Amino acid sequence: VRALTQLGALAQAFEGPAGGHRPLGAAIVATERAAAETAPPVQLFKLADGRRLAWRDYGDPAGRPVLVITQDLSSSLLPRGTNVLARDLGLRLIATERAGSGRSDPHPDFTFANVAADSVALIRHLGIDGLQITTNTDGAAYAMEAAVKLGDSVARILLASGRPPGLQAERERDQGHKLTLFWRRIYRNPWLSDMIFEMMRLSLSRAQFERYACAAASAPGDAAYLKAHPELLDFIIDYTRESVAVSARGAADSIRCAARSAEPDLSALACPVTLWHGDQDPMNGVEVVQAWLGDHVESTRIFPGVGRFLAHKHWPEAMAWLARS
Repeated sequence: VRALTQLGALAQAFEGPAGGHRPLGAAIVATERAAAETAPPVQLFKLADGRRLAWRDYGDPAGRPVLVITQDLSSSLLPRGTNVLARDLGLRLIATERAGSGRSDPHPDFTFANVAADSVALIRHLGIDGLQITTNTDGAAYAMEAAVKLGDSVARILLASGRPPGLQAERERDQGHKLTLFWRRIYRNPWLSDMIFEMMRLSLSRAQFERYACAAASAPGDAAYLKAHPELLDFIIDYTRESVAVSARGAADSIRCAARSAEPDLSALACPVTLWHGDQDPMNGVEVVQAWLGDHVESTRIFPGVGRFLAHKHWPEAMAWLARS
């Protein structure tokens, strides 16, 4: 009862008052300044077990290939301008949607390894070698599993704002970060995830997203970035709405997986990992990610004045990094 009360209160903190707010309308519709209007179309790849994996293909088809593993409550939608910039940089970005999210079918046995295998199957079907992988936040475990399965085909990994899998203790300073509290508590009570995420999915409004974005921007640098770039809200709306357009199953499965699963075995990881992390990240410090990845970390870069929004604020820079040999 306490867990339900706490999580319900935190979820309500992201919602506007009842009534009076314009609904967002049909699923997967671009807003005026958002990314969807210039994004490549969603494609569907049929997996060996008959399920479908949704993905988008950005940039130059003959460019340097990059597998993009997105975060929870996200789709294959990348920031506006990605398609043109990737083409200019000679990159091909292959962004997949996690099982049960967006247009991808759910996985009956949702684990880090099994879900990563979906992206691996697509990469092998496309005949891609010399691959890079980039991911952020809680996409980290899936990216590492994919890299292990692909072996020498992966040259390097760029991980921004990494989140090691599993439970993390609630800290006193988390009281000032509602979204951090929400994630800490839902991981401790994964049996509530289906209900919580489905309730959130059915009540989505622009007012709710504004509250959610403000909660995510609890770090001072993130709040300043959101204020200076209000179009970020449109992007958050589009990728979140795409991710739950069919159901909230993928988000709930991700929570249960992270709560129950052992950390991926990285002993066979053959490529180096570069870490990018904001010095205001409210979820975890970079030292937590370094401890998880150990000797696989080749280099670490700390970005001042940024927290959760590192991947948003520095996406063009990340693409430039991926384009360098």
